[in-house]
Amino acid sequence: MDMQKYENCLTWALNHGLDMDSRIERKQINGVYGMYAKESIPKNTVVASFPKNRLIPNRTDMNYPDGTPETVKRCHAAAIELSKGEASAYFGCVAAFESLEALRSHSFYFFSNEELKFIQNLNPVLYKLILESKHVVDSAKQQIQAIDPDLAEDPIVQTVLNSFSRSWGKNGFVPVLDLFNHSDRKGLKLKSLLNDKIGHVTGVEYQAGEQIFINYSKKDMLNQAIIYNYFDPSGVHFIDYSIRVIQAVNNELQQKVLGMIATQYPIQQNDINGVRHFRLMPQNLFFQENAPSVKLFEYFQVSSIQTEKELVEKKSSHNTMFGNMLSTINSFLAVNKVESFQLSDVPEKLHHLYHMQKKEFQMLLSNREWVIDQL
Repeated sequence: MDMQKYENCLTWALNHGLDMDSRIERKQINGVYGMYAKESIPKNTVVASFPKNRLIPNRTDMNYPDGTPETVKRCHAAAIELSKGEASAYFGCVAAFESLEALRSHSFYFFSNEELKFIQNLNPVLYKLILESKHVVDSAKQQIQAIDPDLAEDPIVQTVLNSFSRSWGKNGFVPVLDLFNHSDRKGLKLKSLLNDKIGHVTGVEYQAGEQIFINYSKKDMLNQAIIYNYFDPSGVHFIDYSIRVIQAVNNELQQKVLGMIATQYPIQQNDINGVRHFRLMPQNLFFQENAPSVKLFEYFQVSSIQTEKELVEKKSSHNTMFGNMLSTINSFLAVNKVESFQLSDVPEKLHHLYHMQKKEFQMLLSNREWVIDQL
């Protein structure tokens, strides 16, 4: 967003209840805009806040079908306001949206068949997740069009795609607060505050000249690159086991293990060719930069059970657990084909995905080395 567009958004937001710490400024460094501290800002400072009652409300004049997701309702309401332009009473909430032109230049939703084929060769799991994300966009678009056939397609698609990177859960689109860049190390948290406001609260002290970040929450690095259309190799990244693995249940013991897992973790089950399969709902079970998380370690203790004795003890043996973990890491490495490509082979639009896969490959190697050390 250029500075003129930012100033228009900021002016609207200030006139509608935005509180912005005067020690913050927006500026461009190395071609990237960010929010920076002009002087020292202590830890636990509310640097920006906005009243919830000035956010875009869901439409009360629409008869939504039963089961319509709240995300679709929020996107519908925002798409209507976006279509009104500056005449909207909620203009500032949508003024910072990435334009459809910009989205067409880099968003996963507009990848060509040739680009998708390249991604499939790079990593079929990444390819599958992109197709799933495209399906989410198409499904939301179709639901909104069915509800409101007079609303043009462009603002619907633009809103849904911006919701991936800019929507704050049940709060929807929050003006100006969505313009802070991301960092896992120094990111602010969005919090509900007194007086029915939401705001960013510093988790660390910032010195003059430092960029002030927000934390988009921990996500699998594949999804992060898909959702935000960029990748920063220097950031902290995560590989989420729970969104990548579907497990088969092939015998009675595995059915008992599944029963134990289901008491501790939310799961989805279905039959594929007559065989029961299950996958975990997203659980933040991470392979981290150099080793698995404690939560992932605990999950493998249960899911790796292979004998009745282990079932009684409710955990697998040391070697069984780490052997299973090693097998999982090797399977992730097997589908990451980044070492087969040079950057010069990659379409420019997909460079961030290439760099993401390079980082993932190195993380998996580090995790494998850690596991081998435990065996």
